[in-house]
Amino acid sequence: MKKTLFAALALLTVGTIGITSMSFTTPAPSADATFEGVITYTVSVEGGNPQAAQMMKNATMTMYFKPGKSKVVMDMGMMKTTAFADKGADSVTTLMDMGSNKYISKTANKSKSGDANASNIKYLDDTKTIAGYNCKKAQITGKDGTPADVWYTEDIPSSYGGKEGEYSGLKGFPLQFSGSSHGMTITYTAQSVTKQSVSDDTFTIPSGYSPMPAGMRGGMGGH
Repeated sequence: MKKTLFAALALLTVGTIGITSMSFTTPAPSADATFEGVITYTVSVEGGNPQAAQMMKNATMTMYFKPGKSKVVMDMGMMKTTAFADKGADSVTTLMDMGSNKYISKTANKSKSGDANASNIKYLDDTKTIAGYNCKKAQITGKDGTPADVWYTEDIPSSYGGKEGEYSGLKGFPLQFSGSSHGMTITYTAQSVTKQSVSDDTFTIPSGYSPMPAGMRGGMGGH
């Protein structure tokens, strides 16, 4: 159970880190370039260890962003991860709260270093509405050769139009996407998109966190 849970946490945290590049890239032509606000996603889990899936079934992901800054909070109730990214920083900082245990790790900020990880993107004709936004479907094949469906909107600044992550080059902001590991698939679906001013204090990294143990970092690539 412990090993599976850490793998799930790694998958959740990788998704959290990857999504922090959203405010760093060039907006789509139809998007509002000054957009800032809060997006809340519901999280659904399929497969994997039933106990781990049960622990994550009520999880939510909330993203706070403004030009050049983002914070993504993955809340599982008893556990929470928070990723902070700043366009000018050398690394993305991730915090993990597990009861009284508080850990911190850092991952290279690839949106700054220019470390590309381009994926093969196939744009499809399917459309649907998510959180009040018109979305189009794309199928992305990552470096492992596994295809994944993504629903994106061109009415929010392009999130993965830059050089970071498996969605590099996507011409819109993903409002539904998935990630898989150890037989578990986690799907994120936007529940609400709120345009609002976000205070700079939202992106202040709190103190009191210890370095994350290597055994918990899994595939996060942190230090």
